Amino acid sequence: MADQIEPIARMAAQLARLPGIGPKTAQRLAYFIVSLPEEQVRELAAAIWQGRKNIRFCSVCGNYTEADPCVLCANPSRRNGILCVVRDPRDVASIERMRDYHGGYHVLHGTISPMEGVGPEDIRIRELLARLAQEEVDEVILATNPDIEGEATASYIARLIKPTGVKVSRIAHGVPIGGDLEYTDEVTLAPNASTRLATLPAAEWTDRTATMAFAVLRQGGKNGRVIARNRLFDSLMKDFRWSPPQVSVRVENGQAVFTSPTYIWGVCVDLDGEQPLADNMFDLYPGMEYAIPWAGATPPKVLWTGNLV
Repeated sequence: MADQIEPIARMAAQLARLPGIGPKTAQRLAYFIVSLPEEQVRELAAAIWQGRKNIRFCSVCGNYTEADPCVLCANPSRRNGILCVVRDPRDVASIERMRDYHGGYHVLHGTISPMEGVGPEDIRIRELLARLAQEEVDEVILATNPDIEGEATASYIARLIKPTGVKVSRIAHGVPIGGDLEYTDEVTLAPNASTRLATLPAAEWTDRTATMAFAVLRQGGKNGRVIARNRLFDSLMKDFRWSPPQVSVRVENGQAVFTSPTYIWGVCVDLDGEQPLADNMFDLYPGMEYAIPWAGATPPKVLWTGNLV
């Protein structure tokens, strides 16, 4: 601004680049810093500089650390066969604050987001698989956020780990402390009910543009009473384009192998209504194959594919 003193304007411009700080807040902070004694300003600047200079990534888990490996990975009691997979180092700090988890961590430094051009190769999935091959791991807890990117990342990692025999679990989602069931939607309540998701019969997959309710929450198994339709994807209808199948399928060595030249967010396969939702809908990435056990001589039928637009 023309009416600002140049050093204060430069300081405010740099502060405004920090997340959550707008121009006015940056200006107030700049004037506050100028009002401080010089010694305090030097200490602040030195702390910022030394903090950035001395912090690095742990070569084992990918968390921020001053020494390599970090204090968590260097602690023998943390090597108890459990790994918690999180999006970024801030999630490690959040979990550590509850003081109830005593296993190891693996920081992905991101989640899969095709809309932003972030694929599996851009986050630390390869390093996770290497750790599973080298370390004695009995369980992997997927603690990514319960949003589209977090769920897609968790699903992708779970599929990669499944053939290794390592147990994969998902961080619990549900009603917060102090929450009111009356105002909690069924998508939040669903994972907490003693029920399961069952696929709809093939006849109910026909109208793909009118509804996204391709799964229902049932009590008592596949033919039990419908508790609620899965509305998780309803709000995304405007961002999706459904299309006829655009994948190649072949059968070999008792498996159905799926490939696609382009990224496809959702591929729905007809498994005769006998498999749970998690096993008959998946995403595909260019140059990668996805295989499911298949005893038939002919490939399974792909009902539809879908992509974000």
